[in-house]
Amino acid sequence: MVRLFAYLIALTASILSAEGGTVTGRVVKVYDGDTITVLDSNYTQHKIRLDGIDAPERGQDYGAKATLALKAVLGSGQVVVEVTTKDKYGRSIGQVMVGQNNINAWMVEKGWAWHYKRYSSDRWLAELELKARAAKVGLWADPRSPMAPWDYRAAQRTKNAPEQAAGIANGQYWLNTSSGVRHNQSCRNYGATSKGRACTKDDGKACGMCGG
Repeated sequence: MVRLFAYLIALTASILSAEGGTVTGRVVKVYDGDTITVLDSNYTQHKIRLDGIDAPERGQDYGAKATLALKAVLGSGQVVVEVTTKDKYGRSIGQVMVGQNNINAWMVEKGWAWHYKRYSSDRWLAELELKARAAKVGLWADPRSPMAPWDYRAAQRTKNAPEQAAGIANGQYWLNTSSGVRHNQSCRNYGATSKGRACTKDDGKACGMCGG
């Protein structure tokens, strides 16, 4: 009983830390240049979005290189994350530290991420991006003008809009192509996921809420 009580206290502290506070642990996955998963000492996973920056998406130019750069700088994978808030996807937003090294700033300084001005007014990040552009490091070495990730995402949404609209109009099932989860018309996620397409009842796995 004592062990169970101690575990519940630790688990509660872990959950609260993800809302705002500190998450300390080992990086177990790097999704792209600005999103990682951290496993804490209570074996709780925290999906972390690096605050104030926006790196190329995996499907666009420099997405793979930005991901590799983040993996390299994380080293052994032990990090401390100063969490400030959560986003609409449930990810914790924060500053990722490896020792005294601020990884958010490092990604911008080395030219593998933009300062995400829509959600950040950080002057330091703004200055680091200007210096990276001037020095032509990372993706700024490309003589072309690299597409910002937010513009890339907007273009993808526009590209997929006709297919999504057709799928909804035909009353088909909806597949979240990021998670592989299938939703039916009664589900609040039907046609509402950031990445998805119309599908059949045999695609993906059923949603736990609507049954797919």
